[in-house]
Amino acid sequence: MNIKSLKSGSIIPIIAGLLVLVALWMAWSGWQLFSSSRLASATVEKRQQVADQLKPIVATLLDRAGTLRARVALINALRGADAAAAANVAKDAVAGTEAVEFYAPDFTEGYANPETFGYGKLGLLERALHEDTAVLAVVKDSGGPRIGIAVPVVFEGQVLRVAYLRQPIAPLLAVAKDAAPAGAYLALRQGGYNVVESGMVEELKFRAEEGAIPIERTSLRVAAAA
Repeated sequence: MNIKSLKSGSIIPIIAGLLVLVALWMAWSGWQLFSSSRLASATVEKRQQVADQLKPIVATLLDRAGTLRARVALINALRGADAAAAANVAKDAVAGTEAVEFYAPDFTEGYANPETFGYGKLGLLERALHEDTAVLAVVKDSGGPRIGIAVPVVFEGQVLRVAYLRQPIAPLLAVAKDAAPAGAYLALRQGGYNVVESGMVEELKFRAEEGAIPIERTSLRVAAAA
């Protein structure tokens, strides 16, 4: 018996088997890399798509609310202490408005009890007064998150009142809810608050800030990760 030939013959199948395993591992790794790259691309695309859908919703609300700043009918109603007429003017200008409130620029009511009044709402009013323009944010109001809009109403260079308009948040949720591709994560955020999030929340939520897309004229942004 040729022991040398036997040993050589025994090694060849082993080497062949190892080569097959290496080939399979490389194919699997390549497939994983391809899948990961494809998911990352899909997530980036979806993040941009959601942002592009949200921007006109927000811009339209702000533009319409901005017309209240110097609207004659609103100014006349406020100067005449006709709150109902003033609210109707605001609702006509900004479709979908659920409620309208007007506050003196000293915000006495808000500062008296900010917790009850709503910190987010008070901050929004302060921002509108400071920036002298219509501003928008997600605030807690009427028992849950809502879109809040605030705008100063100005007459002869003086702020008569700061208008607050409450809008349903449903239009924002409809765009961002369940938007994450399978295996990814997507959220609409405001500061440290997740307005809505979907996908692999626990696994990916802390990796989503890189590349987040801001929604202009607000503190909102769309974050995503894969």
